[in-house]
Amino acid sequence: MDAPERDALDIIVLVGSILALGISIMAAGSMAIIAGVNNFLQLVENAEAAWTIAVIFGSMGLLTLPGLYLSYRSVNGQAPLFSKSISPLLFTIGIGFPFSLALGALSREFNILPSFLEPIAHVIAATTPMLFMSLYIVRTLPVIPWRRIWGYFSGGLWASPLLALLLELLTAIPLFLLLLAYVWTEVDPSELLEPLRSTSPLGEAQLNEQIEAFLQQPLLILGVVLFVAVFVPLLEEFIKSIALWPTLNRGLTPLYAFAGGAVAGGAYGIFEAFFLAQPGQEWASLMIARAGATFMHMLTTGIVSSGLARGLKSKKWGPALHHYFSAVALHGLWNLAALGVGLGLLSQETGVRLAGSSSITLVVIGSGVVLALLALGAVFGLHTYPRYLLKQKTQTAQEASAGVS
Repeated sequence: MDAPERDALDIIVLVGSILALGISIMAAGSMAIIAGVNNFLQLVENAEAAWTIAVIFGSMGLLTLPGLYLSYRSVNGQAPLFSKSISPLLFTIGIGFPFSLALGALSREFNILPSFLEPIAHVIAATTPMLFMSLYIVRTLPVIPWRRIWGYFSGGLWASPLLALLLELLTAIPLFLLLLAYVWTEVDPSELLEPLRSTSPLGEAQLNEQIEAFLQQPLLILGVVLFVAVFVPLLEEFIKSIALWPTLNRGLTPLYAFAGGAVAGGAYGIFEAFFLAQPGQEWASLMIARAGATFMHMLTTGIVSSGLARGLKSKKWGPALHHYFSAVALHGLWNLAALGVGLGLLSQETGVRLAGSSSITLVVIGSGVVLALLALGAVFGLHTYPRYLLKQKTQTAQEASAGVS
């Protein structure tokens, strides 16, 4: 009997998962050593930060194992795993998020093994919202193709964020240099360089003066807004769905594309939640905000992916572009509101006068309300849109097969 033909996608996922696992092990081990050295030197804060990063990389390695195992099974000719019921697992993961917030807050408040418990709470809080919502979405699929789902997850956790980060850095460097050149034409360069020439440490008042000098440049603010609210969404919404690209030409239906895109986007959100928020005094509120950002990533990536599936199926790219720019608009609005909150809080904490105090308060509150509404809207969209796709056209056996091949 001839051996079953191996799927090239499974081989790619297997090799990529092995590489990702190796990177996570090396990174976690290196950061653990750095944490130990800093702890020996009694640099407690540095040790805690390094240990947190070590736990994060270790967790990324653990999250890579399911995709590695399932692709290995497929490469070796074993039957793929499917299921139709995941309700107990959904409930178990669902209670993880409030548990992690309580664990992290209590650990810090009562000083109960904070170096050990806070990184664990951080990882649980970053992952459980996405895992819960992903399982909630894939429940709508006629058949749950676990090897494809975990393949999308691994691509969203490793490939998409690293590629996006690289491209954003390459773009940000020339933009930063242009904006810096503009600021130097508006501000005396000697005033900006004076703190660097001084042997005494930069005081809080001097630092606030430097921040105020930059923030009072309208073109600088405009450049930051355009980069964060326009360029970043355009780039990220294009990249976040790359894990699905190899399966789109296999007849992937909009329903399966949305579910896969939501998983890939959620994994991207986990990466951001891991590294953009760290244990500290405002950790719990930051993680709640990151959960909203993760849901937004899931919705927008799902929308883009379903649009790509529609475009390939109809051979018309109008729907794909409509879905893409709709996702970009949502993402841009989220980033703009987050920037409004950040600049407002920065102004309040440093005393830098961007506008009147009442105006700043209004911007912070208004931006916060927009973020809350967008987060709730993302949850609503993740609940309703896959069901809309399911009702729009009953999935035939052939379509279901296309979604899992």
